[in-house]
Amino acid sequence: MNGQKYKRDIWEYFETLGLMLVLVLIATQVVAQPTVRKSDRYQRNFEELMKDPANPERSFQFAKVALEEGDLNGAISSFERILQINPRLDNIKLELGVLYLRVGSTVLATQYLKEAIDSPDIPNDVRNRAKRLYNIASDASSPHTFSVRIGLGAHHDSNANAAPSSRVVLVGGQTGLLDENDTGQSDVSASIQASLQYLYSFGNQEGDHLEVNLMEYSRRYDDLDEINVDALRFDIGPRFYLGPLISAKTSFRPYLAGSLTYLDSEKYQTNGQLGVDTSYFFDEFFKTTVKLVYDEQSFYNSDDRPYSDQRDGNGFSLDANIDYDFTPTFSGFLGIGASSRDAEVKYESRSLQNLLAGVSYSFKPPFQLPYRWSTSLTAVLTEVDYDAPDPAVSQDETREDSRDDIYWRTTMVFTQRYYSTIEVFKTKNDSTLPNYEYDNLGMNLVFWIAM
Repeated sequence: MNGQKYKRDIWEYFETLGLMLVLVLIATQVVAQPTVRKSDRYQRNFEELMKDPANPERSFQFAKVALEEGDLNGAISSFERILQINPRLDNIKLELGVLYLRVGSTVLATQYLKEAIDSPDIPNDVRNRAKRLYNIASDASSPHTFSVRIGLGAHHDSNANAAPSSRVVLVGGQTGLLDENDTGQSDVSASIQASLQYLYSFGNQEGDHLEVNLMEYSRRYDDLDEINVDALRFDIGPRFYLGPLISAKTSFRPYLAGSLTYLDSEKYQTNGQLGVDTSYFFDEFFKTTVKLVYDEQSFYNSDDRPYSDQRDGNGFSLDANIDYDFTPTFSGFLGIGASSRDAEVKYESRSLQNLLAGVSYSFKPPFQLPYRWSTSLTAVLTEVDYDAPDPAVSQDETREDSRDDIYWRTTMVFTQRYYSTIEVFKTKNDSTLPNYEYDNLGMNLVFWIAM
């Protein structure tokens, strides 16, 4: 009995000693940790969050502030809380994948990044960023990545041929009358489109890669065969990332592109481009993109278009866009653009300026479907100024167009592979010449398969 009591006393002694050692180690770590004073803004947002932890907007706002002040764990907790409320937010999954990668938790990083990559509703540039980080997290053995999308569409246009609604036009400066068949015509059409993307990883720590895109588009009209279109486009170029390995803030991609277009089965246009596409992430919620392009265009004459080659020429374009996530489900975007084009004849040379603005919102789908749907509203204003009068229309009046476009688009995601987009749009083109004034109200419905 005394022996057993002695053994029990020994075990209790070692348990007490072990507990004391653990407490000493914890205390040492606490003392060793520097005390970082959080800003008043951080404390204020934290207090607001604690008042209503189930509020996703407060969690989102606190995550933004926590990231700005380097509190990665606080940001992770907030994002996880948002996903508990809305488990289908792909942008939040991407940010969690990035954060888990930064803190060294590669298993969770690959899980969230893979879910973001598989979502059909995520933008292509965001998907490519997720693929790059996924390859880092999973240490993928193959440097090759392929993705394919196929779309089948049905369309309706109130003015498919973009012609004036009035028969009264100018011909050589004099009033003339169009044939009724040459005014604006409504029509329905069907389309098929496909895109193939290939990424080749260079295998460096920055995640740089080669990106190749190939796209095909065909559309057939019920009545207006002369505007049936077939188009093929490709672009190729490397994408480089600048900044920290995981959270690179800048990427740029120089590329070479080309396209070929047929109208009514006759060769209409070829286009070659040299461009550079640059993106900068101010933070996880605020991004800007700038694209500069030089292009050469060639047009081909046909019986219906005997003077198309007068439009041959080259030009430059510059576009800048910003995107900002206000909440996990609501974002806004703004863009400006300008371009200049020279042609064989002065009346086909022109300059263009545009401004676009829009908002996007994701929401819980009906029928308990597993993926969130999204809807967006975009407005575009475009001004086009030509360099000289077209003597076939007017010898004195130079063409100037002012075009307004409004698009409402909804993306309905059914599975990771199948989704659909429906778009309703309104176009109004005002011009100094009646020949180019027209309106169009249209709808596009496209069913997509992603592979």
